[in-house]
Amino acid sequence: IYGLVGVCIVLLYRMAAVVNFSQTFGPAFAVFAMTDLVDIHGLGMWTSIVLAIIIGTAISALQGYAMARLFRESNVLVRSTVSMAMAISLFAITVRVFHDTNRFFPALFNSLSVKIVDHLLRRFAEQVAS
Repeated sequence: IYGLVGVCIVLLYRMAAVVNFSQTFGPAFAVFAMTDLVDIHGLGMWTSIVLAIIIGTAISALQGYAMARLFRESNVLVRSTVSMAMAISLFAITVRVFHDTNRFFPALFNSLSVKIVDHLLRRFAEQVAS
């Protein structure tokens, strides 16, 4: 998801000549929605993740459309101001909808564990011993 957000920021910079950090608030809203879908509405984890990706994509697409189409002829100051206004607005909407309570983020893979350090230490000890 971070990679996709980075690509969106670069694309918008190329199209609008402004780094639009408000693009990060769409995925943040989607993550909060995912936690509510799992905890409050009882949906499955993977269903909630797919819905969150759709929500985040829709928000980011609307932001991109606004910046690329509605403000493409505006100067850098106007585009920067719009970007900041979108960021503040999405932050306010996220706090208003989801409040400022702590969230539970369930583990995607409960049984998955990787012990890299143990494996590396064992190999190192074998090499030192030989």
